[in-house]
Amino acid sequence: MAEISAGVVKALRERTGAGMMDCKKALSDAGGDPERTVVSATLCNASTVIGFGLLGLAATPVLNAIGATVATGALLSLMFAAVLAGASGRRPR
Repeated sequence: MAEISAGVVKALRERTGAGMMDCKKALSDAGGDPERTVVSATLCNASTVIGFGLLGLAATPVLNAIGATVATGALLSLMFAAVLAGASGRRPR
């Protein structure tokens, strides 16, 4: 496992808004590459949206409701994260 510097963890934390230990674990899992970490998290969220979105197409009402609810929440989470990450890069003067 590669040694992750505090500066890299801090930069990822500022970029994503995630907790320190979450950022450190994600960086560790991605081999210390911040870009790979962000792409991995985005792909995980997108696959969650797709998986639960497909479950939302189920004929069984309970599965349909669960799929639609979780897919909507995951999609909104992904969209808000993108908006907030973009907003955090702009500093008010």
